[in-house]
Amino acid sequence: MFAYNVVTGVCAVALGVFGLLMLPRIWQGWYQGEITIQGRQRTRGQVILFWWPFGETSRRGAVRGAVAIISAWWGALLAIGANEIGLSTQGDVSHAARTLALLFAASAILALIMHLTIILFNWPKFIVPPPQRSERGVLTSHHES
Repeated sequence: MFAYNVVTGVCAVALGVFGLLMLPRIWQGWYQGEITIQGRQRTRGQVILFWWPFGETSRRGAVRGAVAIISAWWGALLAIGANEIGLSTQGDVSHAARTLALLFAASAILALIMHLTIILFNWPKFIVPPPQRSERGVLTSHHES
């Protein structure tokens, strides 16, 4: 294993831990709080995703989907870790690790799909933070107007 792999892994896990630590705040609607930047009122969600190029409605959807994105991040991290174990071992341990890697990768893909459905439809509601469950998704807001 190369040093850059270790550094990348440590940084990826640190970002994942930060996401886990932020989950209770996200669930309570912390990113809806307003702050003033350059004389304009902005929500924390707008500030966090200042670079978002797809419009305000989809930016709100991306912020609503933070729980799904954090889940996808951890699924991908665990898939990569299990695959590394599978590549460095032999026999039953290697087979089990590669099977786990596939399961974690599938969970990451499922979480990414859920994030997309949250942006587009604000569904499934159980993974959307309670303060944002009444908001409309990108497609449902365009359909309603």
